[in-house]
Amino acid sequence: MRRDYGSRLFELVDKPISRDFTLEIYAATAEALGKFEKRFKLEKVKVEGVKEGRVTLNLEGVYLSEGKFININGVVV
Repeated sequence: MRRDYGSRLFELVDKPISRDFTLEIYAATAEALGKFEKRFKLEKVKVEGVKEGRVTLNLEGVYLSEGKFININGVVV
């Protein structure tokens, strides 16, 4: 049995860039945030860039404790 490190994102970083890759990044991001960050409701994920084995994401959603819409830009995986 493999350990769960909280996200599949690190398994995906070295995959070839394609539509499937992008969809997998979106899904893995949503899964991890849904499982481990209950204070944030994800509304949108955007892959901002892919370079040298690094993926940069922009996240949009609601910070539930305050009910505020927030942007989290430049998340590098």
